[in-house]
Amino acid sequence: MIQKEKTQNQKGSVMYQQTYYFNRNSDAEGIFVTADSLYTKEAGYGFVTEKNRDENRDLQIPEINSGFDIWSWYKGRQLSQLTADEYGCRIDSAGKAVPLIFKADVPACGNYRVTLHINGGAEGIHDLTVFTQRRRLTKKEAQIAPGEDFTFSCNVNVTDIIPRGMLERVGCRSVDIAVLADISRLTGLTIEEADVPTIYIAGDSTVTDQTGSYPYNPFHCYSGWGQCFPAYINCKAAVSNHAHSGLTTESFRKEGHYAIVQEALKPGDYYFMQFAHNDQKLAHLTAAGGYRSNLIRYIDEVREKGAVPVIVTPLCRNTWKGSEGAYNDLLAEYAAECRKVGQEYGVPVLDLHKRSMDLITGLGLESAKRYFYPGDYTHTNDYGAWFMARCVAEECAAVQELSAFLSLSAPAWEPEGDVPPIAPPADADPLAGDPGPAVPEEFTHAADPKAPALRADMLNLVMKASGYFPANVYNDRFTDVVGHEWYAGVVECCWSNGIVDPALVDTCFYPGRQVTFEELLSYCVNAYKNRKTLPDAKAGNSVPEDGRLSAWARPYYEAASRIGLTVNGLMPSQELTCGEAQPVLLSLYKALHI
Repeated sequence: MIQKEKTQNQKGSVMYQQTYYFNRNSDAEGIFVTADSLYTKEAGYGFVTEKNRDENRDLQIPEINSGFDIWSWYKGRQLSQLTADEYGCRIDSAGKAVPLIFKADVPACGNYRVTLHINGGAEGIHDLTVFTQRRRLTKKEAQIAPGEDFTFSCNVNVTDIIPRGMLERVGCRSVDIAVLADISRLTGLTIEEADVPTIYIAGDSTVTDQTGSYPYNPFHCYSGWGQCFPAYINCKAAVSNHAHSGLTTESFRKEGHYAIVQEALKPGDYYFMQFAHNDQKLAHLTAAGGYRSNLIRYIDEVREKGAVPVIVTPLCRNTWKGSEGAYNDLLAEYAAECRKVGQEYGVPVLDLHKRSMDLITGLGLESAKRYFYPGDYTHTNDYGAWFMARCVAEECAAVQELSAFLSLSAPAWEPEGDVPPIAPPADADPLAGDPGPAVPEEFTHAADPKAPALRADMLNLVMKASGYFPANVYNDRFTDVVGHEWYAGVVECCWSNGIVDPALVDTCFYPGRQVTFEELLSYCVNAYKNRKTLPDAKAGNSVPEDGRLSAWARPYYEAASRIGLTVNGLMPSQELTCGEAQPVLLSLYKALHI
């Protein structure tokens, strides 16, 4: 029987507690959840599948949900097929790696203890993985025998957040659970307030909670170490990860993320901070300059709250000197400054920089790639984040006041073999799920026809027209694009998918540059070719021969004529307004969708 008694906190007030049970034969006190109980705000609980996620915009914000979404080529499909039996609600995930996602509202921000009950059923369950909140990997590789009642408890933190691409905080008042195994099942779930210290984490994309796609493949999910750190923390504390992509010691404060932490920070809490990857791009945030000053300011303010500051040295990149074959440590100065500040101010320093460098240099460039997202030398995948989180936990073990919160029994999880390719299945429609004949207004009308058509804005529309989505992580490719900018995910998506011709960029991307007609045509043609085969050339297609067309743009102009994107009266080198660009974008949308 799944049942919990109500408890009281230190102030003597009754603490929140709610039980959900998923098998009809249970004699538990609580809310009975059926396989067709999809989450709605009115109900306050339920499963999250492709169906209600597509219908509810709030469920599409990864930061206030489970952090999972389907790969873009599955848009419009229902992969989460829930059923129920005497053991609970389930998804048969063998070979499909589809998580069972459950969402339950809670009354307020704070810490909650989550207790999962899962029965092995007739077949048993293999390689159970549990994610909480924003895809935080909390339990790994549990095995449940047939008929066995498996129970697992952990603490989660519910907090407001400023999601990527937004300027204001969004309220979060829910506990999110994702269960992944060959049979992803829930038998029971209890959520109750937990009066425990909170470990707050501040940082950048190497720390943050990253969105993951399913069918799940750990090689192909970005993940920050803060996302896996809860797996190494026992029920004496809770983790609250406020790291975000692109942030510096300065922008974490200026953009409002630190204010959310400050409001909740209380005596006995901890404030972990790991920055540097983006600080080093800005002249005023040198290691011994603005970076150092900002670390010290955080230390002073955290201590004023009665909390404990902790410095984490920056995670290393997998960067090497090609001519010498030696490791190229791009963050040595910042790691050294962390150690120096820690010593001067009596702050614990967790040396992830050294730990991660030992891994990378020990493996070498090629083998170390398995711990990073494919094609990325900065951001870890789930394997890498799991390893780095363990490094941080082991560093905590040497700090007496942190050691009491540790659980180092989590298994090793190492990538095996080569990184498998990820690609749409043969029967996938890359535009599945996109709108039908009803053309979105952003393609039929320019909001400000006279405004200059800027590169970032035009690429955003081309991306949408061709059924792509902003990348979760910006890969630091260009010196003039910082990860926290709204268009960083657009830049990463368009560059990695070959929508932007290399002739248009150098070390900079120029997101604010006004596009020319030939440039816009090149975006549209590349996006079209990613989705469809170019139609045969038609008689009468003309390409300017008087030098007005750049040499690199000639094949694009000819292809654009075949698709029907060219517009009479516009010169190839002409800089466009939004009103002039709108007919081209509309033609692209219709060519792909109608």
